[in-house]
Amino acid sequence: MLTLVVENERLAYLMDEAFNGITKAELSKVDFSTFRAFANIGFRRIENIYLQHQNGFISDDAFQRIGWDYYQSPLLREICEDRKKGFNPDFVTFYEKMRDKDLSK
Repeated sequence: MLTLVVENERLAYLMDEAFNGITKAELSKVDFSTFRAFANIGFRRIENIYLQHQNGFISDDAFQRIGWDYYQSPLLREICEDRKKGFNPDFVTFYEKMRDKDLSK
């Protein structure tokens, strides 16, 4: 995912805006559509990690390298809410629990 951001100035801008708290309402339709597609790559990546973990292929440590603060941003929460019906229901429950953990602890 980071390769895409490094190579695409617009995605880099949108990712920075997401970290800064921008919401769907503040983006153009094109920017939101672009960023939603990008965010789905991340959601699928985490779902893949989750499924590999469920099957015993990887350890709990994999979840520590995800970068949950990014997924806690308002824009990513909005996108997740819009898209979560397209994911494994058990994964959605797990994802929301991990995302909503207090990262300061």
